[in-house]
Amino acid sequence: MLKLFCLGLTMVLWAGCAHQPASTMDSDGKNISCYLGESRMVLPNGRRVAKYQTLVRRVLMPEKGLIGEAVAAMIPGRPQGVHLVGWVVQDDGSFRFKEKRSGSEGRGQLEGKPWDWHGWTSTSRLGPDTVKTEASLKGGSLVAKKSIHASDGTLKFRLHDRLSRISLENCNRRFERLKKDAHTEAKARCERACDKLKRCEAKLGREKRTLNRAYCEDTCLRRTQSRAFRCVMHTEGKDCSKLAICVDGRAID
Repeated sequence: MLKLFCLGLTMVLWAGCAHQPASTMDSDGKNISCYLGESRMVLPNGRRVAKYQTLVRRVLMPEKGLIGEAVAAMIPGRPQGVHLVGWVVQDDGSFRFKEKRSGSEGRGQLEGKPWDWHGWTSTSRLGPDTVKTEASLKGGSLVAKKSIHASDGTLKFRLHDRLSRISLENCNRRFERLKKDAHTEAKARCERACDKLKRCEAKLGREKRTLNRAYCEDTCLRRTQSRAFRCVMHTEGKDCSKLAICVDGRAID
């Protein structure tokens, strides 16, 4: 369940949060605001199964009717990646949004004066699940409640978020640290993938295709993986049989 949540993190997290008074103009003249706080994942029976810190950096572009956000959930034991979300806001306060990495989409409605909203609701899709969000700005804090429902309408879990505004300097410093940590984690994952791919080459009878570690890791980090790379990154364990099924007889390159 937590794995599924992580895959579509931003679609669940902030659907339409945009409040201009809490923002700051940076050196480039961009209207930016940042928030940091606690998020909790709760089962229908009330049992809390996860607690973590969430960091949000938002850029408002009223003249274009656009909102851009970078969101990071600092969940222990999980890759600390940053998710990017873009919103298109209409004159009537309705909006649509899309998460760049997964391509997930959603729609919602803002409440209050244009670009001075005090609340919003949204609905989005996370795989086969539906995510419903109710959020508001109270006393400088972003508060949101989300419910995640299965395709048959059954409640799977809820998310409760409470974030407070932080300085742009503090925010940028935290994102830079996350960026460095994410690169280190990605490099470690690529090393493991390369080792598995090389080992499975021989077992699958393709030992003549020798992989160079430096090229392998560089290709992996650049996200220009071949089918074999995509398969090795999505098959768990040390067994090569699942990888062979995923590759489906194609040459491992």
